[in-house]
Amino acid sequence: MLTALSMLAIAAQADYFSVRPDDRKPDFAGAKSGNDLAPSRAENYRQLLGVAEEPSLYQRSLRVGDAIRLTWLPTFHPAVTVRVEALSSPRPRLIARRLEGRAGFATSAVAGRVNRPLTPGEATALRALLVAGNPFIQQEAPDTGVRMSDGSGWLIEGVSGGVYHVIERSNPDVGPVHATGMAMLRLTGWKFANIY
Repeated sequence: MLTALSMLAIAAQADYFSVRPDDRKPDFAGAKSGNDLAPSRAENYRQLLGVAEEPSLYQRSLRVGDAIRLTWLPTFHPAVTVRVEALSSPRPRLIARRLEGRAGFATSAVAGRVNRPLTPGEATALRALLVAGNPFIQQEAPDTGVRMSDGSGWLIEGVSGGVYHVIERSNPDVGPVHATGMAMLRLTGWKFANIY
C-alpha cells in the first residue's frame, strides 16, 4: 500500500519522460536521446510507474549512473516493471514489480517484487544482447502511431552517460525491443501464461 511519504516522493519525481529539444544529443551507441512518446501514452505509463514506486530515469539522467527499464503493459494481465541498475558495474541489480489488476487499470498496489543482484552470467548476457541489438536505435519498422484497443505496450527506457532514451512499441514480436523485453521479463523468474 502506498504511504503518504511514498506518494510525496512519487509526486516529486513526476517528470518521467520530459526532454527539452535542445537536450537531444547522440550518445556513444548512435541512438538519439529524447522522447517521442505520445502525451496520452506517457500519462498511462506515468501513472503505472507511480503506483509501482519506480524512479524517474529521465531525472536520473541528470545525475551519474546507468539503468535500463522495461514497462510491460498487457491488456489482459497485470503490468510489470523490470529495472536493471548499474549494468555497466561489477554488481548490477534487478528490481522488478508486478502490479495487481489488468494493464494497470484500477491498480493501487504492487502484487509481487523481485530485488536481487544479477549473476555474472545474467549481466554478461544482457550486456551482449544490448550491444548486438540496441533497442534505442531504429533497426525495426518505425512505430506508425496506430494503437490497438487490445494487446500490450512495451516501453523501454535507458540512461547512460547522462543521456536518457525511451522507446515504445505496441505488440512487438521481433526486433531489439522484443528481444530486450523478453530477456528482462525472464530475469524476474516469474511465469507468464502469455507474453504479447
